Amino acid sequence: MSLRRVLLLLAATPVAFAAAAWFWLLHTEPGAQWLWKQAESATGGALSATSVSGSLGGGVTLHSLSFENDAVDIDVSNIRLTARVAVLPVRIFVTEAHASGFSLRIPDREENRDGSTDLHEIFAKLQLPFEIVVEALDIEDASFDGFVGEEYLSFGFASITGGWKDAIRIDRLQARTPYYDLDGTGQMWLHGRNEITADVERRQRRGSRLHRRAGAAGQHR
Repeated sequence: MSLRRVLLLLAATPVAFAAAAWFWLLHTEPGAQWLWKQAESATGGALSATSVSGSLGGGVTLHSLSFENDAVDIDVSNIRLTARVAVLPVRIFVTEAHASGFSLRIPDREENRDGSTDLHEIFAKLQLPFEIVVEALDIEDASFDGFVGEEYLSFGFASITGGWKDAIRIDRLQARTPYYDLDGTGQMWLHGRNEITADVERRQRRGSRLHRRAGAAGQHR
């Protein structure tokens, strides 16, 4: 074997290895399970699921997904999604996702597990070390409790696009209840002044399932 062929082989080996590892991560079940373990570790155990099956590229299903810390409790009965991963910087693009049994609850301040009542500290705990870009998420049977102004909102179906890292961003929200259709955008910064901006149009049908328990708050100082 000539020196040129040896050099070409040495150059091609790491490229082939990287390609094989990338395929393993995105297109095999063990790869998806390994990535999930890294996500659980990166969030300090706040993220969990009872089972992970399938592959990110072909579609992965997570059962009893939960994200819990002192700032928020999120539970999802089942979610199936397809995703792609970008590096430098690390970003996860959720290209399509379908979830059912979605619940988001902001604990009362006295319920915070570490006793903290500082809103800046609580919101800071929602920041992620990597960005999640949601290109399409459909949710059936969802409820939000105490999210803004201690309101409770439930709806049968919602479609969302947005992102999550140092802010939770909703680029498009379309939700349907038996009595209202909702369309809107919004963003909540998880650092600095923790500003919350929202632009929501609510079209009434016959009544409302939106139960206001206290005045709405648009910004935490």
